[in-house]
Amino acid sequence: AMKEAAACLEEALKGGDEQPVEVAALARARIALGQGDEGRRFYAEHAPRHAELPAELPEAIGRYVPGHERRSALKDLTDNAVAVAVTPDGSRVLAATGGSALRIWGTGRGHAEQSFTVPDLRIKCLAVTPDGSAVLVGGEGAPPHLCDLATGRVLRALQRHPGITNALAMGASGRLAVAGCSDRAVRVWDLATGRCLQTFEGHTEGVVCVALGDDDALAASGGLDGTVRLWDLATGQARASIAGHRGRVAAVALSTKGGVVVSGGEDRTLRHCTAPEGQLLRVLAGPTLPVTALSLSADGQSCAAASMDRTVRMWDLGRGRLRSLVRLDAPIASAAAAPGSSVLWASCGTSVHAVRLDSVWRRPPYALARPVSVSDVQHRSAAFHQRVTEARESLTRGDLMQALKLAREARTVPGHERSAEALTLWDEVTSLLPRKGLESAWELAALEGHRDPVLAVAVGADGTRALSGDLAGQVRAWDLAARGSSTALDGHEATVAAVALTPDQAWGVSASWDRTLRLWPLREGSRGPRVLEGHGDYVNGAAVSPDGRLLLSASSDQTLRLWELPGGRLRHVLEGHESQVSACVFGVDGRYALSAGWDASVRVWDLETHSVVGVLEGHEGSVGTVAVSPDGRQAASGGLDGVVRLWDLRSRRAVRELTGHTAEVTSVSFFLDGRHLASSSRDKAVRLWDLTTGRCVTTLPHTGAVLALAAMPAGNALLTAGTDLVLRLWRLDWEPEARALPKWDEKARTHLATLVTRRASPGAAAAGSAKATTKMDVDTIVQDLRHRGFGGVARETVAARVDELAANPETVTSAWDEIRSAAPAAGRRIAAAQAARRFRRQLPSKQVVITAAALLFALVFGIAIFRPRKVVLGLSQHQAKRAQPDLALVKLYQGGDCADEGGYEHYMEVARERVVGEESLSCLLKLQQPGLVDAYLAGVQLDDPDAIVSARQRRLAVSFLAGLGEPAVGSVCQALKMGSEPAKWVAARALAMQDSESAAACLGENTQHVDPAVRVAATQGLRLLIARGRLKPQAAWNLVKPLAQDPDARVRREAVYAVAMFSWEFASATLAEMEKDADPQVAAQAHGTLVGLRNFRNLSPDLPY
Repeated sequence: AMKEAAACLEEALKGGDEQPVEVAALARARIALGQGDEGRRFYAEHAPRHAELPAELPEAIGRYVPGHERRSALKDLTDNAVAVAVTPDGSRVLAATGGSALRIWGTGRGHAEQSFTVPDLRIKCLAVTPDGSAVLVGGEGAPPHLCDLATGRVLRALQRHPGITNALAMGASGRLAVAGCSDRAVRVWDLATGRCLQTFEGHTEGVVCVALGDDDALAASGGLDGTVRLWDLATGQARASIAGHRGRVAAVALSTKGGVVVSGGEDRTLRHCTAPEGQLLRVLAGPTLPVTALSLSADGQSCAAASMDRTVRMWDLGRGRLRSLVRLDAPIASAAAAPGSSVLWASCGTSVHAVRLDSVWRRPPYALARPVSVSDVQHRSAAFHQRVTEARESLTRGDLMQALKLAREARTVPGHERSAEALTLWDEVTSLLPRKGLESAWELAALEGHRDPVLAVAVGADGTRALSGDLAGQVRAWDLAARGSSTALDGHEATVAAVALTPDQAWGVSASWDRTLRLWPLREGSRGPRVLEGHGDYVNGAAVSPDGRLLLSASSDQTLRLWELPGGRLRHVLEGHESQVSACVFGVDGRYALSAGWDASVRVWDLETHSVVGVLEGHEGSVGTVAVSPDGRQAASGGLDGVVRLWDLRSRRAVRELTGHTAEVTSVSFFLDGRHLASSSRDKAVRLWDLTTGRCVTTLPHTGAVLALAAMPAGNALLTAGTDLVLRLWRLDWEPEARALPKWDEKARTHLATLVTRRASPGAAAAGSAKATTKMDVDTIVQDLRHRGFGGVARETVAARVDELAANPETVTSAWDEIRSAAPAAGRRIAAAQAARRFRRQLPSKQVVITAAALLFALVFGIAIFRPRKVVLGLSQHQAKRAQPDLALVKLYQGGDCADEGGYEHYMEVARERVVGEESLSCLLKLQQPGLVDAYLAGVQLDDPDAIVSARQRRLAVSFLAGLGEPAVGSVCQALKMGSEPAKWVAARALAMQDSESAAACLGENTQHVDPAVRVAATQGLRLLIARGRLKPQAAWNLVKPLAQDPDARVRREAVYAVAMFSWEFASATLAEMEKDADPQVAAQAHGTLVGLRNFRNLSPDLPY
């Protein structure tokens, strides 16, 4: 790489327009290549030509070469610095390490010139007065103190208040100071008297950062609740509350002159908003770890952001662009700059470094660049357009190899490598050739508009339109050609979990946790939206049939529903899953569908008979996404176990497992060539797979969990979205093979057969909207086949094949026909079971048959005794396996050295934060004290508005309480009886994870508690205890059976899942009784569970129930 850099620099210098950065960089490159003397001689010759170049080469390298910046470092700290401040004139720097000591440096000296201590105060924050004579010190153990900088003497102790002072900001007048406190309050102080003038309340968790405007009239605060709040100091009122950050807001900066407020947080983003209105202008992503400090220019046009990823990034807020990046030696905990200064002082471990912000314009941060003359630009443009013209002429002549050569040359012209015209030409040429592999991928655009995590995306048939849905319930329709133009579609009252588009892109579909689906008209003049109701729980999935006539929805009520489009009439309810249904997809011809669920299975449905004809099992946990291959013969699924499985639908077996993701797989999408697949995950990555080898060909990194993706029809782009609130459009650059494809490939016959089958379907004929098969748009078919990898097919050949298939539709064998005929065993088992049930209904009663058989047996053999088969009570292995995701805990260890981080109180405070690390809980386990369970549950937030955060917090809480072991069982049992509803939920599961008899006894006893809420939670815990095998079958049945007749319907609903844990004979009989329950929800739940159990036995008789 260094040789390439040196060659590039030498080539640049030949242009005659020599730049200082090129001189310094080339000298540095030669030294790195072992040519030290030559590098120094080169610099000595060229430096005099540039007045700005210093005489010494090391100084020039430190000034101009990226990654070699020279920075001042202030040392003498004995521990990591937690707070930094700078005097307004920039002459002195102050730093505190978390104890009571404060050190002061002169900026021209590397060692501390002064230090003093503030008694009883564990320092966490600093603020210097405008005249530089005093410093306000805040923290834990005492109220803020105003100290003389020259002597260290305490001038004044401010009025005492509850909690810890986490942040301080000084007003421009020196009269006021603002403090952010752990008791959720923002306080305004009069420094002359030490009196608290105002207390602002509104944050729901501790305040960790504050800023004060230039005129002392407006203050900003950020907290653990993920919000930024703007306060009017004159009126004492809140001006704005800004939500959007996922996790704590760690830094905030305010410029009232510039009218902006910037915040940075745990979610690794900066949010740029107007002040005082609080309107979001843009979201800036870049840091790979949380943002810890911000420094905003007076005009609000530029901002420096420090991060735990060891970087300082300088942003141009006006254009939303990154100007420069400086990397330090350690994570940055705090940073500060004097007003109007070009130097930012950042604390890195036990030293404080100076980062110059004014020199960034002198050097390019990521690539070497130099000015280009107008004549050079014109020459290059002419060369580029000449090659484009010649390439198109070669295509017209049919000279594909020459067209490929010219298209490749066009992309080598400087400035045109990734131009739109070059890429369009490249796509036209490579669509006619087989793909060798992926050459590269890059982000084309970041589409902003959502303010909450995006859970779903869908792309239209021509790749120009997209639909997305987010956690707050907003749907947005995007014009991808305009790269960012979108329209908000509001109406849902809860999270939008899935979206889809009709093939003609006239309608958009959204599925929501408000239990409805909505049909959105996307063409002008259409009326809507239309609301489809009927599901009894969250709607998690939606899919539109290939002909656009049907809509399939998947729900947590364990059913799928088939609707007619665009009218919205319900056609059929599909039952068969044993748990929540999370996703669904139509087969390629619309005659079959697949669904994925929390029962760790993928199910194949015959939409003509509305029955399950196959169950695909193998995932270890819930399955959250499923897709069908372009040829319709395979499917891909992903879920909680982080594995993507590829299924052969004919054999109903997994043919490949794609491993590499380290967290839940959230979405999968086939490319039309059938050879490649994209998958997204909560591990912040998208992976592209070659399905012929099972190899991951590239990974696309993201700044947050990726929750949704969709591949473009042409296969040259990918749309992704997730917790970073941005839709990202990625360009995929495929490398073609230099060989022509045949004018016909028999493999393409399957795709044509699918098209003919689809057009000839009764639904399409009845609709009258589809063209006759013989008049199908052949050009469209040819283009579709090229996207599928059949680039050589001739139009005439395709037209002839279509006519042949249309004239003899009885000869057409679709993928669905092959799937049904290749593996008929499952279908035969279901048909046999149905026939047996019908036959039994026609026979005399069971008692008559038994009696007759006994008499016949006695007459023939002289035996008059009939012994009925003994039914043995047991537990269902299948149901125990389904419960495994609920049994997964976070591993917490009581080892490690936690003393340096703080004591019991510190870790208890951390444990109550909205987002808490596993290490902190591990230390709390180690340092546990009496009353720990009550203290922990009293402060921890278990019911966060963000479902993802809430689920993680509850799982951590269960793991923590279970980790306390036998000594804590009594306290946890008390929490089950006396705690809040979320606390009951957590306590019951924690008890179920214990191996002690006392924990099991607590759950058993509380299934008979007088409070129905306690019985509900105890029943949930009892089910998990059974799944773990901690109770003998008979003892467990004695506890569960009475719950099926509990007077409270909520308890009976939970009892349904507990009953299903037992052997078929016992479970089915009880569930059949519960189907008649007076409460419709109990009856429906019992019915759905019974159907699921019955289907499992019918379809998988060889597997242990």
